[in-house]
Amino acid sequence: MLHEHTMNMSFLRNIRNLDIGERMLNSAALVSIIGIFLPWISGQWLGGESIRYSGLHFYTSSIGWSVFVLNTFIFSITAVPLIKNGAWRLQKKDLIRLLCALQSSILLLAALSILTKFTFEFSRLDVRFGIYVALFGSLFVTFESFCKWKEQPAWTIPLPKEPVQDGKKIDNPRKYDVSALPPPPPPPVEEHRIHSFSQHL
Repeated sequence: MLHEHTMNMSFLRNIRNLDIGERMLNSAALVSIIGIFLPWISGQWLGGESIRYSGLHFYTSSIGWSVFVLNTFIFSITAVPLIKNGAWRLQKKDLIRLLCALQSSILLLAALSILTKFTFEFSRLDVRFGIYVALFGSLFVTFESFCKWKEQPAWTIPLPKEPVQDGKKIDNPRKYDVSALPPPPPPPVEEHRIHSFSQHL
């Protein structure tokens, strides 16, 4: 019980340490996931049957599942290191999140066009708010991921390696032993010419 309480406190502390951009990005990913389970289309189908489908059903079910996997993966990129206390981190996570969010937004726009086509052919069908919620969350994730990707420096300058001698690290390689240096040479003696009084006569 004590160990679980410590892990929970550490997880909450790690969440508080996230910057506002990371919080908004992951919140938008959760909003997009929630939107998948909300109604995407409803109304009367052929024969007067009333239908109401979420993003995981109807003819757009494959798109809904793909968007669910993509946004869950985006959220796990931040959530897993928080749970593991930074033991696992994904390289180039901002670029990966941007690509996943962009693909999710394109798929949702394609699903919206499919549902809109159904509403044109069957006037008793209506596009519901669920797909708009998912699309808004996905577009926001795309925007935040792009901003974070642009914040990364174009290149990184490698730091010089610390010198090692006889298996031991040298603290200050530029520190010399002053006592071992030879003494400086004496200053040159200036020659003063002696002018006799007879030379001026």
